[in-house]
Amino acid sequence: MLMQIVTFHLTGMTSAEYAHMCEDKLAAVFEQMPGLVSKAWLSNPETNTYGGVYMWQDQASLDAYKAGPIFQSLPEMPFVTGVTSQEFGLLEEPSRRCRALSAFEMAAVGAQ
Repeated sequence: MLMQIVTFHLTGMTSAEYAHMCEDKLAAVFEQMPGLVSKAWLSNPETNTYGGVYMWQDQASLDAYKAGPIFQSLPEMPFVTGVTSQEFGLLEEPSRRCRALSAFEMAAVGAQ
């Protein structure tokens, strides 16, 4: 299991406009994304920082997302600037003890 944290700043778009776009359009795209276990949507209007914390099933799924049209077009979007992306492995046992793996385990059971 892999984690990815993507952050960026908005330009020419309000926080409310971005939230509306995420609810109306973007969430549906990520709901169907192969290998994506979960995505937490980040928002800090005080620092103008937005993004997501992604939990990926495997490296192939993460690589496919990074090579795909959504991630590749992010820096080119007129309302986005300063895109960063970091990837992390997961310490599974302590994460499980602190309930971080509940989403993954539920997804794995549902896939069987």
